[in-house]
Amino acid sequence: MSFFSTNFVLFFGLFWLVSIFLKRYTLPFKVWFLAGSGYFFYTLNSRFLLVFGLAILANYGILLLIKFLKKESLKVRPVAVFFSKFSLFLGIILNLGLLVYFKYTNFFLDSILEYSQKNNFSWNVLSLTILAPAGLSFLTFRAIGNLVDFYKKPFKLSILDFSVFYLFFPHLVAGPIAKSKSFYEDLNTKEYSYNPTEVGILIFSGLFKKLVISSYLYSFYLAPIGNPQLFSAQDLAVAILVYSCYIYADFSGYSDLAIAFSKLLGINTPANFNQPYKSKTVTEFWGRWHISLSSFFREYVYFPLGGDGRGAKYFKTLVKCRNLILVMLLSGFWHGAGLNFLIWGGAFGVLMSVEAIFKKVFGKMEAGKFVKPLINFLGVVYTFTAVSLLWAVFVIKDTLKIETYFRGLFSSQVKENRLLDWRLFVVLGIILLGNLISKKYLDAAAKFLQKQHFILKLFLCIVLSYLVIRLSPELIPPFVYAQF
Repeated sequence: MSFFSTNFVLFFGLFWLVSIFLKRYTLPFKVWFLAGSGYFFYTLNSRFLLVFGLAILANYGILLLIKFLKKESLKVRPVAVFFSKFSLFLGIILNLGLLVYFKYTNFFLDSILEYSQKNNFSWNVLSLTILAPAGLSFLTFRAIGNLVDFYKKPFKLSILDFSVFYLFFPHLVAGPIAKSKSFYEDLNTKEYSYNPTEVGILIFSGLFKKLVISSYLYSFYLAPIGNPQLFSAQDLAVAILVYSCYIYADFSGYSDLAIAFSKLLGINTPANFNQPYKSKTVTEFWGRWHISLSSFFREYVYFPLGGDGRGAKYFKTLVKCRNLILVMLLSGFWHGAGLNFLIWGGAFGVLMSVEAIFKKVFGKMEAGKFVKPLINFLGVVYTFTAVSLLWAVFVIKDTLKIETYFRGLFSSQVKENRLLDWRLFVVLGIILLGNLISKKYLDAAAKFLQKQHFILKLFLCIVLSYLVIRLSPELIPPFVYAQF
């Protein structure tokens, strides 16, 4: 059930109206919440309902075990300490096991078959076609984050609360990855506390990005990315510029809608994007792009590995570089089962490591008053160029096609240009301008709108709704991150 289907509009409208009435009654509200999220999950993954029902029970059972063992460990019992850690490990393995089975089994078996055929081995490996449930990667990280937070400091948690958190439908398909503690606090609050103007801005921002911008850009990059040998160098450059803007409009548009729907239901979710294409370094980019995922990796992987190396006696910067590369390789692997994703993640890790070394060597140097703006500008150009080129590795699954694309980008024999359309560049300009404009102007515009009369706001809603419907195509492409 897509966010843009008539079924979802009817479902969410009814669900929200009933939720408003039930919010003051905690238990019925949670049961209603679980029923709605369960129904939404069923429409997407009906064949996996039993599997993930059992996953909820297993996760909650491990949470109870951790709570019991942590209590015992307070009595200075070394065995309880060991088994509480083992229980956490077991819970992480359980969730990662589901992810690996559904998402990576095909990849591993196909890789073994391909290797055996190339080397004339006679390995009898069964070729399977396992379909992964929608939103599996996000469900996995949500469950792992909850386990780790609970292990650090156990808190009161019912199976009903955990089930609602696990299946919360606005975050189900493509995140954001919510923090468990704040989610439970909002879930158990008896009053709504959202700003209607803020929610309205998020909804229309999401609809415009997804239905108008993203849907318009979708067709422009498909052919050049799919068959790079047939396009000129200029077209290949434009295509990856298009994809950079497309994936931003698509994913941030989805995030805006998911956050807006969450707020309407009383769950406050932080922003998932913060003008990523104005970043001056690749490291800064990952602090602005898919913020909930970056925060997850930073808190649950990067810091446990040693973070920036502060605890290391020697070679702190090298420890930091190692951790950055490992984290970004894991990020690549999380995104998909393919060599291109590992190359993508590894390349980002290397760039971030180079930036860390550069900062260590030159970080204390002060740029002059007139030189600093130039350095900032060059930093934005460098970051956007590096990120855009790596989007090519991300979107092109075949490594041979990736090589063909980069060869064509610098030495294509095709002379005809097919993507030099002024309307396309206007749309790209809108996306880039939205990233580069100072946030204080956007905040000022939001505050100005907040102060306006209700009638004016209603008029704007009608006008914007008409424009979105008028400009959106009949065929709406699927969300990019729904596949992860």
